[in-house]
This record gives sequence, structure tokens and C-alpha cells, in this order.
Amino acid sequence: SFGRLRPFAVHFRGGLVGMRAILLVILGLVVVAGGGLALFRCEGSPPVVESPGPLAVGRTPRTVTLTVSDEGSGLRDVKISVAGKDGERVVAGREFGGGWLSGSGVSRDAIEVPLDAKALGLVEGETKLEVVARDWSWRALTGGGQTVTELPLVVDTKPPRLSVENTQTYLQRGGSGVAVYQVS
Repeated sequence: SFGRLRPFAVHFRGGLVGMRAILLVILGLVVVAGGGLALFRCEGSPPVVESPGPLAVGRTPRTVTLTVSDEGSGLRDVKISVAGKDGERVVAGREFGGGWLSGSGVSRDAIEVPLDAKALGLVEGETKLEVVARDWSWRALTGGGQTVTELPLVVDTKPPRLSVENTQTYLQRGGSGVAVYQVS
């Protein structure tokens, strides 16, 4: 069987190294290259979500900018949702193209999140803005590295009320006066 492979054999220090040895060397190189690629693509840092500070929404709609970053394999997708009286609603999201081998190439992105308390069915008080960000890491096999960040969101749609607490006021010309009030 080796008679036909003899022209493809390589002489090495007087001995004969056959096709099996060459194939084993090639297989070893492929395994080493694949291991290096897997080590590089299995980075363990999940995406990071940055908020501009405390989040609040009133009667008028507003837009908040959140920054999402992943310095390793790049961003895969981001989904931003808020819990309202009708359940959870997605308010913003973005998908970044890419692939298993190359990632996305997008390591940082600013996402504008429109917040309208009335349109989203938000009730007075505190709720949460949930940000789910994934990257192209191989660490979690098909899902990539994932971060779930819950940001507190204060909903304040009622205007402040001012009430005067004292009923009688005596003022004299050139004098001073006191008014007692409460803000709620």
C-alpha cells in the first residue's frame, strides 16, 4: 500500500517519513491554530452598560442615552425594556452584524432610549429599565457573553401641590409677615 505513496514520501535523516507523519503534523498545526482561536474568542468579559445618572421621567417625554461597550469580541445585540402596568415593553434595541469568527467590530455604541410615561403605560412611582446586552464571545457557546442590567427609573407625572397651612395673617405696614406652607 505504501508503494504508491513512495513518490510523496520525504527523506528525513536517512529515514523515510510517510504520509501519516505529514498528516499528523498538519493535524497538529490545525489543532494548535484552532486552540489559539478558541482561546482568543472565548474571552470572559461581558458587555458593560453605562447610564448618565439617576433616570426619571415626568409628564413630558424625554430621551435618555445609554452607552453599551464590549472591548473583546464586539457587541452582538442590545434590548432595552421597561415594566409598565400592561407588562414589559421593549423601548429600544439594536442588532450588530458579525459572525462567529470575526465578531462584530463594534466595541462601543450609544443608544437613545425614548421614554414617554403615558405612551408606555407607566404608573407613578419607581420601576426598572432593563438592559440586556450580548457579545460575540464563544464562552457561552451559542449565546455569547450576556449582561442584564436593571436601572431604577422614577416616574413622577403629578405636579407638586402647594397648600397654605396658616389661616390668619396679620400684617402691618412696614412690618414683616410669616406664611406657613406645605409642598406635596
